Amino acid sequence: MVAEDFVNLVSKCAKKLKAKVELHIMKLWMSLWLNFQQQHLTRRRVYDSLNVLIAADIISKDKNKEIQWRGMLHAAGPNAVEQLKSQYLGLRNKIANKADYLQELEDQFVGLQNLAQRNEQLCCSGRKAATSGGV
Repeated sequence: MVAEDFVNLVSKCAKKLKAKVELHIMKLWMSLWLNFQQQHLTRRRVYDSLNVLIAADIISKDKNKEIQWRGMLHAAGPNAVEQLKSQYLGLRNKIANKADYLQELEDQFVGLQNLAQRNEQLCCSGRKAATSGGV
């Protein structure tokens, strides 16, 4: 009887210990898996960022997989800021010229509308005078 109780006690303890060990192993396995997934996602995001920078010609990657910084304004040369400023001023001048031209066209349109209205009035008043027997 004592031997059976002892065997049952040892069996229960072994089952509890086995369950705890399995739980810890499962937690460890999940932790490792999540860590791996996070590293994979981080690596993927880094590759995506590098591809964007390569496409924008900010960095370059050679055959040896070495990455070199090219810069954002390397294509425009050392006077890039001045070139951008002059381009900006040129575009502003074009916009101002287009605005002036648009205003001129609007003025012409209003003038033509007034002329058409005056001609219509003259035409209509001429008909009335002719039909009424005037001079």
